[in-house]
Amino acid sequence: MFKFHNRVPLNTIAHIWSRKIIERVEGDLFRPPYPDHFALNSLLLKADNWVISKEKTYIVGVTPESCGPKVFSFSEDSQREMEDYLGIPPPAEFPNHLPGASFINNMHSWLQLLKESHPSYLQDIFISRKNYVKHQVYHWISQYRHGSIDFAGLRNLFKLLSLKDKIGLISILWDRRSLKRVYSTLRKWKASRVDIFYHNSKPLIGISTPEELYHSVIKKLKT
Repeated sequence: MFKFHNRVPLNTIAHIWSRKIIERVEGDLFRPPYPDHFALNSLLLKADNWVISKEKTYIVGVTPESCGPKVFSFSEDSQREMEDYLGIPPPAEFPNHLPGASFINNMHSWLQLLKESHPSYLQDIFISRKNYVKHQVYHWISQYRHGSIDFAGLRNLFKLLSLKDKIGLISILWDRRSLKRVYSTLRKWKASRVDIFYHNSKPLIGISTPEELYHSVIKKLKT
């Protein structure tokens, strides 16, 4: 997690927790920024075991108040609206903070909050600066791809990187996940916002609602 590599879904909808394990967490279980993410990782630290089911399930949990769709928006107003809803104070800054994807900066913030809240578990664990920088650089390039910033703006963002940050980017050459991102970017330069989050995404033609997805795809797979 502290390498910005999530191996489990970070939203509560994908998990079932016992009250026993919830009561092991000192203080508030849900804390901004991204209350679900903080809660889940606090429980992972406190749990004796965690069962992962390989069964393919279909869960729908979108409400009019859900901030999920705003994640896929380049609009700063939409991003700010999402952060206000989650109780994230502007700006989410920390030492050596970089502008870019708010969800990455906010992830850095709740990872730091985890360290402060659970020092006995995490005092020797460090937030990966190298991977943080890689995520933000990828976001900058994605902004350039979508026309949100011009080349001069992209160049100015790269000037914010220290020499150590730039050297750290060389690790992309032997990081399979990073190489896949580079390949996906070059192969599909004119991409949608979704491509920032999911590689090789394919649209489901004619499906625009969870109900249509269930009847057209999920139900057929079950039968």
